Amino acid sequence: MRAWRRWVAGAALALGLSGTASAGTVLGVVSERAAPEVAEAAAELARSRPSDRIVLRTPQQLAELDSRGLRALLAGSDAVIAVAVFGEQGVRLRETTQALRREQRGPAALYAFHSETELARGSYRGTDSLQVFSAAEIAALTADAPTPPALATRAEAQPFARDWLALRALWREGGQDNLRDALRWLLDGGAVPTPIA
Repeated sequence: MRAWRRWVAGAALALGLSGTASAGTVLGVVSERAAPEVAEAAAELARSRPSDRIVLRTPQQLAELDSRGLRALLAGSDAVIAVAVFGEQGVRLRETTQALRREQRGPAALYAFHSETELARGSYRGTDSLQVFSAAEIAALTADAPTPPALATRAEAQPFARDWLALRALWREGGQDNLRDALRWLLDGGAVPTPIA
């Protein structure tokens, strides 16, 4: 087994279980292709934040969890970032986070992009979500072509949509610094960092 796969499989242990009352837990669901780079960024961040946890899983690892296991994984997270999650695992992730949210349990925020459209639309923070945008509008907001001005204005006026787009841009830029900043932001909040090119 490659080193990064062992690290992703044991990420909860590798990133510290000594949490305090103020410690945070971020769950990252990332593709097999992105996992090595994300794991490296998470490990680097963890060295300076031993009380926080960053748990990484791939869609394949989600597929190995039964419904109870997936609920437990999500319920134990403060924030979830899901990137490149499609098909059955995208549906399971969306439906499980929605069920936990109705029960007022689970993560306070879900940021999903480059994923199943309805999972992306299911992104939320607190009571704010992207459900106010249609699937076509989400596609327009994330297209490489310029966003229609009226839609861009609507998104910019909504703090959650603005942060979701900024986090997506930060993650999309890639690189250790940007991925580490994205994970740190998921733990701390505040202003989303500007990507480093």
